[in-house]
Amino acid sequence: MAKWFKQLLLGSFIGLFGVLVYLLPLGLELEEKFGLNWLFHLRGAITAPADVIVVAIDQPSATQLDLPITPRLWPRDLHASLIKKLTEAGARVIIFDLIFDTPSAIPENDKKLAHAIKAAGNVVLIERLVYRDTGLFLDDEQKQNRLFEEGPAPLLPIIADATEARAPFPLPKAERVNDYWTFKASAGDIPTAPVIALQIFTLPIFDDFVHLLHAADPTITEQLSSHSKDSDIEDLVLTLRHTFINQPQLTQKIQTELNRDSKMSLAEKKMVISLLNLYSGHEKNYLNFYGPPRSITTVPYYQVLQLHENNIDKNLPEGVDFKDKVVFVGFSGATQPEQDIVRDDYHTVFSNPDGLFISGVEIAATAFANLLENKPIRPLTLSGALGILFLLGFVMG
Repeated sequence: MAKWFKQLLLGSFIGLFGVLVYLLPLGLELEEKFGLNWLFHLRGAITAPADVIVVAIDQPSATQLDLPITPRLWPRDLHASLIKKLTEAGARVIIFDLIFDTPSAIPENDKKLAHAIKAAGNVVLIERLVYRDTGLFLDDEQKQNRLFEEGPAPLLPIIADATEARAPFPLPKAERVNDYWTFKASAGDIPTAPVIALQIFTLPIFDDFVHLLHAADPTITEQLSSHSKDSDIEDLVLTLRHTFINQPQLTQKIQTELNRDSKMSLAEKKMVISLLNLYSGHEKNYLNFYGPPRSITTVPYYQVLQLHENNIDKNLPEGVDFKDKVVFVGFSGATQPEQDIVRDDYHTVFSNPDGLFISGVEIAATAFANLLENKPIRPLTLSGALGILFLLGFVMG
């Protein structure tokens, strides 16, 4: 057998083997475990967008305020003060990565928090997703089975009724967090917190967005006639999601209309494109991490409380400004001992060698930033991935 023919067979075999492995469930697992890790570290850390800030419940704040580091033990009138300070500083959206589902020890503090949330008019609260027993059903063999449904756990009514919106932020249960949900199909396509935050953040261009929808398909605006930028955000988001999913051609039509529009600024057009890709995209996105823990601009909680009305940025780190920003509030430890006390941290491709992981609130902020910048990690198409794998295997052989 000719030498070149043996090489050809070997190359083809290795290429086909790579294709076969990729098509198996093991292939995606290997690619996520090793491929993503390699690509992120090859790229290195990048600068996170300035539109997103994390206000961290951390050890320095607990020490300054003489409080335990556990967030659920913090008095809620303190959160009310924080909301007031952020509102005075001009924050556009405030997301609390804290669960307010039970009354506090001091009922008056719940009222103060609810009042602050209502007055701000831009606060989003995180809620848990739980499985609820919805009853019995009979199968084909007449055996009784329980029916469970995934849905949000109720928050404390006085606080829930005051908020602008409520949304979950579940993360896949895995050895390492690589992705997140935008819409949770198993819970009735419920939108997650980054999605709600993006819709509220882009409300200033809502009228322009509706105008583009009308130009692309006038019947769409009739369906949205019951909604306005001041209506229930969750319902608006679900309506838009179902509209774009049921009419795949709508995205291209709006992009065509957007290219013709000469009145909107470049920044406004970018926000429209972010909305289009969100509502027409997959329910699950890969996270485009910006770097190791605290790569998103992070300000300790106590520093925000020290803001002065007449000198609003006196106590902030240099260059930090809350005006028109999206602010995520939650636990974000700067050291491993902090995280050992409050287990709200996740292993990612950028976890530090000393064991410091990225906090849940920073992952939520990262997801929002990805949606706003429209820069998620996108896998190659199946045909492209298989073609590259075969070619690499063939050349190796």
